[in-house]
Amino acid sequence: MDSSSEGHNTGILIPPPYSPNDSESDEIFTPESDNEFGELSIPLSAILRELYGVTVATKAAEGELGRITHILTGETDAHIFSGDFSARTLNGWCTYIDALTFDESQRHRARLAASVAFLCEASRKSIIVGAEDLSFVWHVIYEALASPSVSYSISRSSQGFLVVPLSSIIKDGNIEELFRLHVWEAGGRRMASDLSIHAHQPFLQSWILAGEGRDYTYESHPADSSTATHAEYGVSWSAAGAEKSGKDYKTHQTSSTIVNRGRLVHVVEKASKCHTYNMTYTIPANALHKSEVAPDILHATLALFDSHRGFYQDAPVLGPVDGVSYTSRREAPDVTASTLVKAVDSVREWERTISQGLQHTANGEWEEALRSYRKASNICESNPHFPDAPHYRHAVTLRLGHMHRVLGRIELARKILEEARSQMPLNQLRVEITGELAVVYLQHENRLDDAKEALEDQYSTAKHLGLDREVCRAIGNLGMVNYQLYLRRKEPSLLDTAMSQLAERVEVARKLKKYAVEQLSDPRARAELLKFASLREAIALGRFSLCYQQKGDVDQAISTALESLNIQLGLKNPVFIGIARGFYAMALLFGGRSEEALKQCNRPNACSPIISMCKEPSDEYRGYIRRLVQAGADPELRDEQGYSALDCAVYSGDTKTQEIIEEALRRKFLREAESEAERKLDGQRYEAVLRKGYRDIFQDKLHHILLSSDHGSIPEKLRRVYAETLDADEEKARLFDRLKFVRYTDLLQFGRIPRSSDGLTSRFNIKSDSNDDELFIIFLSYRWIAADRGSSRKNDSPDDAANTQYHRMIRALRQFLDLHPNISMERLGVWIDFACIDQEDLVQQQKGVSALLMNLIQCNAMISLVDHTYYERSWCSLEVLMIQILKNAYGGHLWYEHVVDQARGDEYLREGPTSSELAIDLSQKKVTYPSDHPRLLFLERQTKLIS
Repeated sequence: MDSSSEGHNTGILIPPPYSPNDSESDEIFTPESDNEFGELSIPLSAILRELYGVTVATKAAEGELGRITHILTGETDAHIFSGDFSARTLNGWCTYIDALTFDESQRHRARLAASVAFLCEASRKSIIVGAEDLSFVWHVIYEALASPSVSYSISRSSQGFLVVPLSSIIKDGNIEELFRLHVWEAGGRRMASDLSIHAHQPFLQSWILAGEGRDYTYESHPADSSTATHAEYGVSWSAAGAEKSGKDYKTHQTSSTIVNRGRLVHVVEKASKCHTYNMTYTIPANALHKSEVAPDILHATLALFDSHRGFYQDAPVLGPVDGVSYTSRREAPDVTASTLVKAVDSVREWERTISQGLQHTANGEWEEALRSYRKASNICESNPHFPDAPHYRHAVTLRLGHMHRVLGRIELARKILEEARSQMPLNQLRVEITGELAVVYLQHENRLDDAKEALEDQYSTAKHLGLDREVCRAIGNLGMVNYQLYLRRKEPSLLDTAMSQLAERVEVARKLKKYAVEQLSDPRARAELLKFASLREAIALGRFSLCYQQKGDVDQAISTALESLNIQLGLKNPVFIGIARGFYAMALLFGGRSEEALKQCNRPNACSPIISMCKEPSDEYRGYIRRLVQAGADPELRDEQGYSALDCAVYSGDTKTQEIIEEALRRKFLREAESEAERKLDGQRYEAVLRKGYRDIFQDKLHHILLSSDHGSIPEKLRRVYAETLDADEEKARLFDRLKFVRYTDLLQFGRIPRSSDGLTSRFNIKSDSNDDELFIIFLSYRWIAADRGSSRKNDSPDDAANTQYHRMIRALRQFLDLHPNISMERLGVWIDFACIDQEDLVQQQKGVSALLMNLIQCNAMISLVDHTYYERSWCSLEVLMIQILKNAYGGHLWYEHVVDQARGDEYLREGPTSSELAIDLSQKKVTYPSDHPRLLFLERQTKLIS
């Protein structure tokens, strides 16, 4: 089944041979990074030019331009410069500006001028502005527009979008240079189609900040009344206080009027191009075009109108042939500049997060992808500035549905996909969701008829809407449905239909690849479409191999499976590579080449065919797993991330696949050592169940709280959710211990590190009559020093006979209380492993060890008793990795190192180092028990997933 969901579908139609694809617009891709930013010097003259434009656009008070210029160039501040005063990079200018004696409004205007000058200089020199550099410019603009110190005018353009002028230089009534923020609101007004085609007087370059827009370009020819499609209209503008409109451009307009010139034209569409996040494109002066933005999305651009790169005085607007004149009022919308930029920024964050998820999906990193999509969902739900538009929620639902499905959460996937589909209009997103839902029916619920019905709906709707990608996806999946129906009913016509539909999938995929190579100028769009089409082609070829086996054609079965594998190897998704190896292995087995088949199945440290198929459990794949295991495939292998086939089967909750894998493991262990077989199997089953528990609690429960909570309330909410989770889930309660603590006042009086059986340990209580919600809990991270101090352990204590670590703990806690006088001794709790992990009962002890990181995440702070070997120890380093992420990513936790400076005879608390100052890699750390190492690496991965 075609189960992939990576990539952003844009519904590209393969243009017919006669349709020109070249536009007068010049589309430029904005790369993720470049080296131009630091090298592009902006002369002082450019800054001063834009400073004039900024003060005009932002209606600065009289004399403000002179004051800012004086501070910027005055001799009193010249000493701040080092090097050439006349030219600096954007970062250099902003650093310089921040050091000057500007008030807030002056600083924002000066930084705006530098940022506009940067984009203007880059545009005129045809320098590509990288994504990081565009983000820097946007950050400057965002801060300026979000500040109440500057007043910005916002109006609605005649094209329907909102306009915020940021720099305006008008000469002799004509635009010399104009820089604006353009925002199409989600659910906002769009231009009437009969007045949307227009040309600009100056050259235009736009940088896409958020959302997707499509730009159409046109050519026109003189026509008579019988052939004319439009008439040319001239434009005039009005400003406040003006008696009538005129052809002189006004920065702050009250209205614009277009008047029919009586010139009839016949207009033909030349091409259209889709522009998305971080891309840029240009429109020459007097080039006819229109921009189209879907009504339910937010689209934002930075627009530079530059007459230095072209200007045409009589650039027209096209309108109805029989029209006379139309006036558009520039009414001020009910929105502030601050609210507007916060909405744009929230969508930028959403798109960046979705993009990260798609990249993880493409790489087969499904837990990372799920984390990204959940974060995107949280942005939709909790960011107060995010557009209230169903499009974004449904787009996340599609991705979450896919991830839940491939991770085996079939019921949840079906539920959210069916709900989203029922609420959606007939559009591309609904087509995609229908296709994903069909995969659930087919591959996981064995509902072939429901799957076929959904896929036929997807196919016909995609055809109707001109979505060649979804046509490609749907027709291939229909072929797979008919193949499954053939296996069930043994009707030869069904096999023939399946092969015909798979052949159509291959044909459409190859046409899409050809289109990408020959027609797409944007490298990102070209690469994405090539990847999409290649994957669909590879999946279809793999299924062709199965069909050829049913036909008895050995050579074709092997050759098509090998072709599929070679394509997948180039795409580098380990899960799809594993499945392709499985199909190739089955073809080799069908041809009697078992030794070659097992080489495909038993590659070490790779996602094997069995592991790949356990990650997407289904009746179909269970049959293939049995076939490969019987042929000698090793069920004990682990993939690059350390997961085994049993881990994947347990995590998905697919007991049938789990039984198959366990039986295969049992037979293997019986062959190796009969007396140890059940013990080994029990151990691997326990680890698999434990890993599922970690993933469920970390990713499904605690991560959600981290994303959605205020900094100050994070630990308290985590404690409550963790306790409620264990109360509601008996299996997890058997795996993980509750949060426990020792009250500081008791620890202070006890005189040594308490043991779990000493009676000082309390369990966190969520009942309403408890005061535990008021607790501030500190996690103490330290080494057990008894052994390396050369003293005997008393009662298996981790401390030495002098209770050195205990006394150090007390001193560190006192120093903490001195730093935080708002925390009283009475509400301070302490987590210490020797006291909070059971030292008497080995079963309970295992629960405590398993819950260690989840206990840490529920504490408010961690204090590390560092010494010369602290950072060499794996468990200490894992605790540090967790607290680094909690502190830096979410801001709700504190971390201090307790340092003993013996040379100075001093000791103190200092804030723990960031990940950039101290990088943690557990593969290089020491462990007391080597058997802990696989679990530690797994926990390292789970910890990084919550960052």
